[in-house]
Parts: sequence; C-alpha cells; structure tokens
Amino acid sequence: MLDDAAWARSLWDLAQVLNANTPTYVYEFADRGAPPVAPFPEDFQPGAHHAAVLPYLFDIGAPAPLTPAQWQLAATMHRYWANFARSGDPNGPELAAWPRFTATDPHVQSLHPARIGRTDFAAEHRLDFWTS
Repeated sequence: MLDDAAWARSLWDLAQVLNANTPTYVYEFADRGAPPVAPFPEDFQPGAHHAAVLPYLFDIGAPAPLTPAQWQLAATMHRYWANFARSGDPNGPELAAWPRFTATDPHVQSLHPARIGRTDFAAEHRLDFWTS
C-alpha cells in the first residue's frame, strides 16, 4: 500500500511533469528477490524496496551476493545507464527496447532478472484509486 500511495504515485506525477518538458524514460526496479541493503528482520521480505537497486549499480558491499541472473540484470542496467549518459536515450544494440514515457504511451520499463520490458505502471500500482 505504501509503495503505491507514496512511491509509485510520486514517480508517476514526476514523470508527467518531466515529459511535458523533456524526453523522459521511466523504469521500475522489479526484482523482489534483490538482496537487502540494510538489515531486515529474518521473517520480513522487503521486496524491490527503494534502495534495492543500489547493489546492481554500485559496489556497496551488500550483505548478500547477486545471483547470476541478477548480475546479468546489473550488466544490462549499466548499459542502459551508459547509453543514457552518452546520448540521452537508454536504448542500444542487443537491449530490450525502452520506449519513451509519453502522455499517449505512459508505460514504464520494468527491470527484473527474468523479464525486462514495458509494464502498465498505472494499472499495476492502482494509480486511478490513489488519484481519486
């Protein structure tokens, strides 16, 4: 519930504003099996929480190592980020297409070890409910 109401809604609103002024690419880190970056109670599964993306992008000495599939996702994310830094567009050869976020196509790129591709972020996070 907090993910949808606070994080997803804020991201959606920001993407709408940015899209009105500049080419915008939005992603959702979706690996619910990501290693935790902070200690959590043993019976608590944090899922794809806010900082979970950090071990995929930086060497932060995370408590749990990435799996081979997670390392592959990290390598793909590095390529997306490098392409974006170089050209303002994350797309490149041998990468899953990452469409721009637009008012007429407001899908975001879902980044998960088993699947990288477009997702209907608004429906997934029930944003119609949170904006009503």
